[in-house]
Amino acid sequence: PDIAVTFVLEAFAVVIIGGFGSVLGSLVAALVLGLVHAFLVAHLPSLAEFSLYFLMIVVLVLRPRGLFGSRVAEARSA
Repeated sequence: PDIAVTFVLEAFAVVIIGGFGSVLGSLVAALVLGLVHAFLVAHLPSLAEFSLYFLMIVVLVLRPRGLFGSRVAEARSA
């Protein structure tokens, strides 16, 4: 039962980083998260667990709507 938490957390981070309502953003976010995680596993294994949180924080600080998020998605959800 605990393995589902990992997948749900990763999917949530992909949607947050990509931007709500953006399929292209989610695809790009999934690729970036996978590549960064693989790089950190190979070179800095102790930091690999935090790659998901680190990328999510960086993207939310720099682009609060996500990589490909727009104001239209905000208007639809309101």
